[in-house]
Amino acid sequence: MAGIAGIVHFDGSPVDQDSLRAVAESATHRGPDGIFYQHTADCAFAHLALRVLPAINNTSQPLRHQQDGRVWLITADARIDNRTELRSSLGIEDERIEDEDCRLILFAFLKWRAACVQHLIGDFAFAIWDTKNQTLFCARDALGLKSLHYARISHGLCVASEAQQILRHAEVSPRLNEGMAGEYLAGACEDLQETFFDGIYSLAAGHTLVAGRHGIQVQRYWYPENLPLIRYADSSSYAEHFRELFTSAVTDRIRGLDRAAITVSGGLDSGSIAAVAQQCGAGTKIRGFTQTYDQLAECDEREFSHHLSSELGLAIEPVSTERFWLFADEEAFRPRLESPFQIFTSCERHIYQRCQALGIKVLLTGHGGDSLLTGSGLAYFDRLLRGDPRVFRDMRAHAALHHYSMTTLLNRYLLRPLIPNAIKASLRARSPWQDPAFPAWMESEFAARIGLSHRLRTHPRLPRLTGRGRRARITEMRHLGSIARAVYYLDRTTSEFGLECRHPFLDRRLVEYALALPDEQLFKAGQTKLVLRGALRGILPEAIRNRPDKTYSTAFIDFSLRKISAHRISALFADPVCAALGFVNSAELCRAWEGFCSGSIPIRGAMFWFPLTLEAWLRRYHRELNITERIR
Repeated sequence: MAGIAGIVHFDGSPVDQDSLRAVAESATHRGPDGIFYQHTADCAFAHLALRVLPAINNTSQPLRHQQDGRVWLITADARIDNRTELRSSLGIEDERIEDEDCRLILFAFLKWRAACVQHLIGDFAFAIWDTKNQTLFCARDALGLKSLHYARISHGLCVASEAQQILRHAEVSPRLNEGMAGEYLAGACEDLQETFFDGIYSLAAGHTLVAGRHGIQVQRYWYPENLPLIRYADSSSYAEHFRELFTSAVTDRIRGLDRAAITVSGGLDSGSIAAVAQQCGAGTKIRGFTQTYDQLAECDEREFSHHLSSELGLAIEPVSTERFWLFADEEAFRPRLESPFQIFTSCERHIYQRCQALGIKVLLTGHGGDSLLTGSGLAYFDRLLRGDPRVFRDMRAHAALHHYSMTTLLNRYLLRPLIPNAIKASLRARSPWQDPAFPAWMESEFAARIGLSHRLRTHPRLPRLTGRGRRARITEMRHLGSIARAVYYLDRTTSEFGLECRHPFLDRRLVEYALALPDEQLFKAGQTKLVLRGALRGILPEAIRNRPDKTYSTAFIDFSLRKISAHRISALFADPVCAALGFVNSAELCRAWEGFCSGSIPIRGAMFWFPLTLEAWLRRYHRELNITERIR
């Protein structure tokens, strides 16, 4: 976690330094070690510094580099993991440069230009200004773990880590993007290049941006669908290769740290990271935090997290989640301007405070493990097309393991895939409001006006791929969706506590390997994450490695909303700003809410999370977003 900000003018006119300071200083939480500036006549950059490692002097940013009479400026929020290989490719012998990721990025750009991103392994967002050509080059890592936003201004472009920073530029008007509000109400937010503000955009994961006086060009550089399928002789070879990559992904994220933290359940993803970090951490002291439940025993995983502490010696601090019921404190009613999105949140903030008190600056998470490694029952369809006679045997085992009927599995994985996509699209177009992702309380006129049905059904096409199971995996990892929202929210929230989140399962090398695996290395007969289970044999406690399922927080969400915070939520829904804006039908929303609270309507509390958090956000910021007149 750090931050960047910049203003460039393509016509050579001078940049107002006060404008840059306003943009940069609106995100002081990203720069606990100070905000530093560098400028030329037509460019001004800022770097908001967090020194995770004392040896890395990122307070030397932004960098100014002169070569052959030309000048470049760079500012970066980055962690580069392949420093040794990169230095060798660049012919750099000065070992001091190994400690300056920003300088390595600049030298890579000077050698390879836009193709430099193909040589960078790690999490990064950066901006480089070429003073001679008056051209701005920006890039974001393949999985989008570092954020970068931009907006046009009269003479050029404003860029920053957060969208709300750009709102501080005098030329940028804070107008609500209703399309994103609609997607959010539907629980989607599929468009990862838009933000909640008109005219402010997010540079998508795996993309570069080149901007100059002739316009802006955004281009994708990461194409996981082009990865060739890997074929090894046996499952142990797949597992061994995965273990090597996974170990590197974990150790690269804690290298040089004296301490780090991880939130652990008893699940396979976080448990695997904790086990590898504990075994291969090279002196890094790992601190675990696990959420515990007393009333809601079905959510409690102490039995499994105990294996990590007793068998691996991992220090784990229990946190009573039932002290932090959802929407029971004021923090949930004080969302940040950046986005209405909240993770189920107060308990997590307590953990971040504990990390801050312990002097911990890096928090590891298991985000991405489910999407990357779970696999899909669509592999049954692919196997059937190949003439594999064992498909039905495996489907019967799947049904028995998860207590499904064979009819359900046959319909889901064999019959539905037979329906051509064109017919599915035609049926959806004729009955757009029957989509279960489309909440009944959303105003149909609003949904039609913003083209919500189209927004929710626009997915990238992967024509080069064969195999529906692999296609589904690559589509999800390319598009990210809920993972991107969660990762960005974590980045924004943990930054308030001087923490940087790191996500080993979203390491580009590991992701590319997993996406190139045959489906049967991930999913078979209802069993998931097979390659991870094989790779962690002898490292992860067997009770966790062999878990057939995982625990969900559904009961905690329902209990919090229905039993603890119902009166506060009812007050929000009684006269919602969302209804005054024409986004929702207040009567329908209240009817659904009352039915949930009374138990008369079989509905999960999680479906109310999006209108609830959007309502809290709009109530706080409707004046700043210039929508006051519309809700009077």
